[in-house]
Amino acid sequence: MPQVILAGPLTDLGPELAEEVQAAMAARVLPSLAAQTNVTSSPLGDDAVLLGVTALVLAQELGIV
Repeated sequence: MPQVILAGPLTDLGPELAEEVQAAMAARVLPSLAAQTNVTSSPLGDDAVLLGVTALVLAQELGIV
């Protein structure tokens, strides 16, 4: 199932943002794709970018992850 995950400061806007993104997506993409795509907010909040970069460095530079 396709997913759109909202992260960072955007998550402060709450579930209303995810609902608006879902509605905009439904109006602009193939109906079958929009219907099966889930839009959610990341539970990582403002730390999402930092954690993502850390995982990337660990995986690509150190081969740890």
